[in-house]
Amino acid sequence: QLTQVLDDYGVDGLFNDAGYVRLAGNPKPPTSDEVLAFDEGAKADGTKVDGAITDMLGLLYAEVKRRGGIMKLHCKPLFGRPLMELKLYDYLFTGECVNCGDKLRKATKNSAPYVVPCLDMGRAKIANEDELYLHSIPYMQFPLLLAGRPFTGQRASVPGIDYKDCFFKQHCHAIWKYYQEHPKGPYTYAWWDSVPGRPEARPTHAKWLRQYRPLVEEGTWAWLEVSDSRLFTQPLPRDVVASVFANRRLYIVLANYGQTPATIQSTLECGCLFPKAGSPKTHWDIPARSLLILQHTFS
Repeated sequence: QLTQVLDDYGVDGLFNDAGYVRLAGNPKPPTSDEVLAFDEGAKADGTKVDGAITDMLGLLYAEVKRRGGIMKLHCKPLFGRPLMELKLYDYLFTGECVNCGDKLRKATKNSAPYVVPCLDMGRAKIANEDELYLHSIPYMQFPLLLAGRPFTGQRASVPGIDYKDCFFKQHCHAIWKYYQEHPKGPYTYAWWDSVPGRPEARPTHAKWLRQYRPLVEEGTWAWLEVSDSRLFTQPLPRDVVASVFANRRLYIVLANYGQTPATIQSTLECGCLFPKAGSPKTHWDIPARSLLILQHTFS
């Protein structure tokens, strides 16, 4: 059926919402025709694998790529992705049910490119819209923009459709109630969006996208979470992360995840691009929970 969709409808790929129960811990008894054809759980060398779903994802990925398409995979983020040695997707969407940006960053920061963080704003609390980019840009990630047609939540109230009593049902009822009381917005735009909506989400996304695009233009080399380096005169403070993006220019991204300001001394003179343009220097003060983007001009 999936290959027929790809062939008959002209779609450019698949989005796989890959909810599944790991066979290694499956509480249900085996069926009469069950064949344990794949490794499940811990292998002899200690690595953990989800063999059956890896095989299924491999079949799907092969069919999508054979047609020149894109495969997007979504899994709950604290699992990251199915336990597999192969990368059987192009983009990994994460963030469902996560109530804290720090948790999402730590769970996905070592995942292979490309991760699309979608923090569940129905549950999460952020200090401001910039926080989403603090958690993502230093790890070559960029948040998904929730936009388009307003999501009203009305579907959870349609007669004859019995949604199970869960968080999403309550969330939809709250969205629908707010939409009726505030027909001119601010709107909610997805299941994972907040109620009320976030009027600063779109302009903040556009602001950071302008900063991010030069860092990752085609041909860029990236070094994420740099530690052992001659870029700095001394080891970075515990809560400070540095990442380097090199293309026609050299960019250094400094992120302070701590609750207090930090001071960094670099060995290269760099000009500040964001949040405020500044002339080249080597001394940098980073406020708590904030991000600097620096540029070194090759002589």
